[in-house]
Amino acid sequence: MSNFIKTIAVLFFMVFGFAAQAATWTVNNTACSNTDITPSADACFGFVDGNLYGQNGPDVNTDTFGTQTGLFGYTDWSFVQGDGNYGGGQTGFFDVVANSYTMIAVMLKGSTEWAAYRIDGGFSGRLDFAMGNGHGLSNYLVVGRMADVPLPASALLLLGGLGAFGAVRARRKA
Repeated sequence: MSNFIKTIAVLFFMVFGFAAQAATWTVNNTACSNTDITPSADACFGFVDGNLYGQNGPDVNTDTFGTQTGLFGYTDWSFVQGDGNYGGGQTGFFDVVANSYTMIAVMLKGSTEWAAYRIDGGFSGRLDFAMGNGHGLSNYLVVGRMADVPLPASALLLLGGLGAFGAVRARRKA
């Protein structure tokens, strides 16, 4: 019994005691604009004090951004591309390759602040930027969301048919 309790205690602390605390990101005094990038964003969040990369960077799927869990309220983002050492000016461009994504978020960092811009419908091509916080772009990160795959109606019909066969078989045995 004693080993059982120790095992439960160890599992409890592994699951709950060492779980990383999700960060909360709050917009500072500098506001982003949907027109900071071309093509224009459908939404933006920022500017926020902090890093994009490393230990103190945002987790786009688990952190809280304003009042929403996950960047723009979504928790299924995947890494697309990024440059942790861009070192550009206040305006410029880079190419985005995100053909298979239905939505992307472009996160731009200048000085000690970053902002995120959401582009619905996906995007691949040249992305122009003008840093809204007045600093040069130091690094960027692009994340994307894949399209939800609907369950085909035929799968539901197949499950219904298998259930009916099971019911008939159970009735014959009785």
